[in-house]
Amino acid sequence: EIYQQLFNRAPEATGLAYWTKVVEQGHASVADVAVAILHGALGSDATLSQLRQQAVDAFTAAVEADGTEYSGYASIEAARILVR
Repeated sequence: EIYQQLFNRAPEATGLAYWTKVVEQGHASVADVAVAILHGALGSDATLSQLRQQAVDAFTAAVEADGTEYSGYASIEAARILVR
């Protein structure tokens, strides 16, 4: 699920096995693993993450510049759609 959320793809079998073992053995939480996977992104995964971050930054700047309040379910859904 982490790879799907971060990179819109399934993980490689070896990566899935490695990170599953890390969590199962208590060496890291699922949240820590997600951050490690994101920070270790390479190639198209890294590009996708960078583009998403740029989109989020631009969206946030536009909301702040407009003085519009950003809260509630509709705002959260808009953000989810933006970063997909």
